Parts: sequence; C-alpha cells; structure tokens
Amino acid sequence: MADNISPSEPHNEEVAQTQQLKSQVPIEPPELTARALGGGVLVGGMLCFSNMYFGLQTGWVTMGSLQSALLGFGMFKLLGPYLSS
Repeated sequence: MADNISPSEPHNEEVAQTQQLKSQVPIEPPELTARALGGGVLVGGMLCFSNMYFGLQTGWVTMGSLQSALLGFGMFKLLGPYLSS
C-alpha cells in the first residue's frame, strides 16, 4: 500500500489553489433589492397611467422603454444621496 489517497479526495495543493481562487472572486451586490423594486413600481405605475391616458385620448400607445429608462435614471440620480445602497 504505497498510497492511501483515493482519486476523489483533493490534494492539499488543489485545496490551496481553490481557496486562493475563491478569495480573488469579487463579491457582487444583489440585483433585486427593495430600492430596485420600489423604483420599478413607481416608474412603472407612472408610465402605466400616463400611457393609458395618452392612449385613450389619441388611440396611440408607446412601449415607454425610453421614458422609463430616463425617469428611473433621473429618480435615482436625484434621490441617490437620500437612499441607502
């Protein structure tokens, strides 16, 4: 019995390399937060009602992608200092 290590057991060098790689991976913040959810609900609600009003008046409705992006960016830019990240 020259070697009691089975092929499925990692060697010490492999464990050290794995731990080193895990320590180098940056930790990313979560994408779904209360701030993101609240902002989406506010912007979505505003655009829903404005699009509904505009559509009932004219018979023409837009998707609102550009408007929602601009409103969301502006809202978080203005309220950013007051909101926690």
